Amino acid sequence: MASLTLPPAIVPQVVALIEDAINQLAVLGGVSGQGDQSLQIATVVGDEIGRIVEEQRQLELVYDQLLTERAELQQHNDNIGLSANDQELRSVAKQLKTSTATLVKALKQKPGAADAIIKVQAERKFTQNTLEAMLAELNHSNSFEALLETLQEDHHIQSTMAATILKEKESRATIKRLRQQIADVKEEKEREIQEQNELVAQLKDQKQEARVRVNMESSYVKRDADMHVEMAEKRKTLTLEQLADQVLESQNELEQEARVHTEIQEFLKQSYDDLGTKLGEWSAKYEEDTEAKRVALEELRTNQAKDLRRLQDLTEQYNEYDKIVKQDAKRKKKMKEAAERAVKELAASIRIQAWWRGMLVRHKMGPFKAKKSAKKGGKKKGKKKK
Repeated sequence: MASLTLPPAIVPQVVALIEDAINQLAVLGGVSGQGDQSLQIATVVGDEIGRIVEEQRQLELVYDQLLTERAELQQHNDNIGLSANDQELRSVAKQLKTSTATLVKALKQKPGAADAIIKVQAERKFTQNTLEAMLAELNHSNSFEALLETLQEDHHIQSTMAATILKEKESRATIKRLRQQIADVKEEKEREIQEQNELVAQLKDQKQEARVRVNMESSYVKRDADMHVEMAEKRKTLTLEQLADQVLESQNELEQEARVHTEIQEFLKQSYDDLGTKLGEWSAKYEEDTEAKRVALEELRTNQAKDLRRLQDLTEQYNEYDKIVKQDAKRKKKMKEAAERAVKELAASIRIQAWWRGMLVRHKMGPFKAKKSAKKGGKKKGKKKK
């Protein structure tokens, strides 16, 4: 405190100088009548700039958060979330652009010569207030400690302003970086869209090829199925004809057996009736006719046995004929299949030979190789004779 106190001898001189300076500053303040109005305008513009800068800071925080979410979505391959995140990034980037334009406009705003007047008036008022405080302190205690405090406060204000300017530069750098990121994201999306368009075109080509292939395969399958159905119908028709022949033959045999059985029954019934009517007449001749009837009965039994043996022989013969017919049908079927296979193999070999002959002709290979012209041969022979 001792170093900040003036000697009493020079205090009146310093006070007189300070009062003179204060009076001159007061005169300058009175001459500039627009000082208060310009100061009010500067205050309004400064508040607007501060509000815009605060909005930009909030938008930058939101943008950084969206970039972090985008990195997480890319790790999880969430296409829907990425699409929504891209829309939000575009919206925030658009708001940042609008806020930056507003800030630039506010910074460029100059109501006449108000900036210069505001600056001069602020410095004048600051100097006047500082000198008045110093004058009051000198009159009271012959010290100028208030001057040092005012200078320290001014230094603090200048430091704060420098920090604000530095933050503004950092904000501009951040805006530039965000614009570059937006451009990179836009380029990446355009490249992804182009790749997706190429993939869509490729998939369309594959779809068209698959459609053509499916049509060809369906046509082939239909023809193959028709051929199988036709062959099955032919086999069915042949089988039905064979079964019909067998049924007809069996019916003929059954009718023959029924006819023989009926004839035998009628014969035996007639014989029994004759014997019944003649029983009275033959009772006397029983002993004589018994031997004859026994012989006749044995003949009948012999004939019946012969008929049974004949029936068995016919049955065995029928079974043999049936086996022969089935074997012949199988043999014909195998011959038919072999003939069809031979026809198909012949057609395939003819196609292969025609294709190979076409390849030889087109590529001039083998017997179709281009022969050398006769003129070139003649010239070579002439040279040899010389």
